Amino acid sequence: YRSVAALALYCAYCGRIELHGVSRFAVGRTGLNLSCSCGRQVARVCRDGRGRYCLEGPCVFCGQKHLVLLPANFFAMSGVVRLDMAPHKTEIGYAGATAAVQSRLAEQQAAMKRFLAVQVKQQSGRKHQRGS
Repeated sequence: YRSVAALALYCAYCGRIELHGVSRFAVGRTGLNLSCSCGRQVARVCRDGRGRYCLEGPCVFCGQKHLVLLPANFFAMSGVVRLDMAPHKTEIGYAGATAAVQSRLAEQQAAMKRFLAVQVKQQSGRKHQRGS
């Protein structure tokens, strides 16, 4: 087991996804609040009655707070898992080993850049066709 793992969480208010290092010692018994750089609280990492780690955060659909159980091996994971918030099955981010989560975020950012480049190219082609 490692004492630190990573969470990359979307902010329900501004839409950014940011990486958070989570220490099992910082979570303790009272929980750990995670905030976005926009200043809003993204989630609270806590433990349920059975000692399992979970996230409590606002839902982008209904505005209420929901709980998401983190994988049982959260602090021992070598990979990354996607986190979804019930009841709407909304993707809220990723959990896992810091390097794996950072890699997933880099892949996601590269895919978005490729998508945007195609969109710009298509828009440019349409404007050129209209001008002819």
